[in-house]
Amino acid sequence: MTLPLRNRVAQADARADELQVRQAQVRRQRLQDQVRLEVADAEESLRQARAAYDAAVEARRLQEHRQCGTGRHSRSDFPQI
Repeated sequence: MTLPLRNRVAQADARADELQVRQAQVRRQRLQDQVRLEVADAEESLRQARAAYDAAVEARRLQEHRQCGTGRHSRSDFPQI
């Protein structure tokens, strides 16, 4: 069975178009996956930065507390029990 030349060309064009659509779908999926990974990485970096900040704030608070305690009174100012 032979097909007219126009049908063959149309079929070849349709296959090429289907291939382009599939390639675009694969690219889109890869980009979506990449974005998800980058967002997850950014969230983790943000959590780590927040934890480091909170630790630094607490360390500063403790240091200031120690300095206030030792700056105002010497050990000899407290009664010995």
